[in-house]
Amino acid sequence: MDPGTGHKRDDIAWFIGHAVGEGGTTISTTIWVRPPLSDFDGRAKPSGDAARCYDAALKIFRDKIREPAGRGQPVSQQGRQCPRQEAANPPTIASALPVAAAKPGLPAMVDLNGAHEVGIGGFARLNQIIGEGRWVNIARAYLYRVIDRPHITVLGTLLVTGLVIKGGKVTGIRALRDGAPLTRRAARELVLSAGAIRTPQILRLSGIGGRDHLPENGNGSVLDAPDMGMNVHDHLLHGGSI
Repeated sequence: MDPGTGHKRDDIAWFIGHAVGEGGTTISTTIWVRPPLSDFDGRAKPSGDAARCYDAALKIFRDKIREPAGRGQPVSQQGRQCPRQEAANPPTIASALPVAAAKPGLPAMVDLNGAHEVGIGGFARLNQIIGEGRWVNIARAYLYRVIDRPHITVLGTLLVTGLVIKGGKVTGIRALRDGAPLTRRAARELVLSAGAIRTPQILRLSGIGGRDHLPENGNGSVLDAPDMGMNVHDHLLHGGSI
């Protein structure tokens, strides 16, 4: 990754691997942070798809997330898949910092997920995805409980190398399984969700991206999309969590 200006190194190495479930909850910490309103609506507006907007996402969160006890939540919510709790046993400074931030007028909030998302941000203690003392990643919360259903198949050794595109429509994927090439066709629809690194990489390998950035070993240019894979951001140090 090109680090841009102001960094001493010419490039930054990103390490990637295979895991079942969303990467952030699999290899990262137990932090649970919902994206802000601007992220959802910023994607929904250019696509014209109302299902991508913040209000639609918020409904899903409310249907799926099991909130901490003592907030007037209905008993029925205990069956929801993904537990969320406030950071347990925080050090004294973690509780003191939001109080200190509020004194000069900075926003201090009880919940990191809520008003924090729709406003300008603020200070709050972190939320964690922990249930009954156990770290819960996205696969454990949603996939493993239904993995025995006949219409679900998990191919853990599959490496997607590109999309099959015919007549301007994505009809399947190209992949490697244990080193052998294969193709899988979609009967109804295909959802590409491979993370911030692999998703644009797969799209570029399929000929979707800026012509100057498409790999020589790809399919050539199928769709000239100069912004594909650009403007990626990462935090090199996240030392301000409380």
